[in-house]
Amino acid sequence: MKSRSTRTDEMKRNFLIAVLSILPLTMLADDHTSRHPANGDVTPSLTERVLQLEKNGELFNVYLHYSAHAQTSDEHGRWQSAMGAKVFKVELSGSLTDKLSYNFIHRLNKGTSAESQDNFARATDGMSLTYDFNPQFSLTAGKTYQIWGGFEYWSSPVFVFQYSDMEDHMEIYTTGVVARYKPVPSQEIGLEICNSHNGKFADTYSRLAESGISQPLESPDHPFSFILNWNGNFFSDRLQTRWAWGIQSEARHRHSRMLALGQQLCLPKFQWYVDYMAAFDGLDRLQLASNEGRSYLKSSGRAYFTDVHYQTIVTKMEYQFQPRWNLVFKGMYETANVTSDENFKNYRRSISYGGFVEYIPDTQLNLHLFLGYMGKTLDYTRRSALTDIHTNRIELGFMSKLKLY
Repeated sequence: MKSRSTRTDEMKRNFLIAVLSILPLTMLADDHTSRHPANGDVTPSLTERVLQLEKNGELFNVYLHYSAHAQTSDEHGRWQSAMGAKVFKVELSGSLTDKLSYNFIHRLNKGTSAESQDNFARATDGMSLTYDFNPQFSLTAGKTYQIWGGFEYWSSPVFVFQYSDMEDHMEIYTTGVVARYKPVPSQEIGLEICNSHNGKFADTYSRLAESGISQPLESPDHPFSFILNWNGNFFSDRLQTRWAWGIQSEARHRHSRMLALGQQLCLPKFQWYVDYMAAFDGLDRLQLASNEGRSYLKSSGRAYFTDVHYQTIVTKMEYQFQPRWNLVFKGMYETANVTSDENFKNYRRSISYGGFVEYIPDTQLNLHLFLGYMGKTLDYTRRSALTDIHTNRIELGFMSKLKLY
């Protein structure tokens, strides 16, 4: 007769095997997919740690990206509380050969309807293959993240406490081809050609079909984005850069141009980055201004602003004051300027600020417990007829990227 401890160990083993069996089947059944392929990660998986099973090779890896919180905020005029999940997705990745690898990431809390342009669901963050011709040159094809610069942008979404407004409105997971070249190990140059959007023009700018709208905009003949990226490391990785410039086709004779410059100081117990991003939209790609000025636009028969300029500065400091403890401060300054409309010229200024403390109980699990605060002030010009907003948020939760297998 088996002892109670033996039966308990068997139950744990059977439960974990069942979970690991179900996850891949769920992914394949959805036929859908982050920004950061995890190939080459040598961290022991949960399977290896709990079941004491030896894993041979990196053909198949399973990750669970999961962050959840309990929060209270005064966003709607009075303090209200709620609990919920922010990021919840599964990643399958691995190396098929010494040169060919794959990445497949799917969100479990996002819509699964196929988009009209690329036939992927928005829940699919990534579904791509990468071929390494040699240590210097590689090619990635499929749905993946656009290679913009900035360290907020390159941070894994599961570990981002609060995005800037600009980045929160960016459509970044698109289908295309990315070529990467490393002239030396510390420098990388990337070139990407991809779809500008997941959906076709009529779906992306669907308000053009609404009653009373007579804005003369046509779909582009070649709806592509072209992005040039440079990632640099200097002084033994103490100074890092992630810069990019690109142009994206939005409508016929209307393009969006964007510049993203990120630089980061990395010391043993202190990290600090400053990002600058600027978008020059011939047609409002981010649609932030167009959504805020929707009633105003409709009164003149328009659906979207043209000639919109967004600017964002993001800074973040992290200090590991004790083993497993991390103190974080973050600030953001953003502006929006519709140069083609007098009432919305330089109409918006946003300042966000906050901080939080993290505790990492087990570094191999990559689990972060946090308590944080975020404040935000939105100032609008009188001409825009929009109301100023000030919000506060307190949040308790966890962020994790668990290696299941």
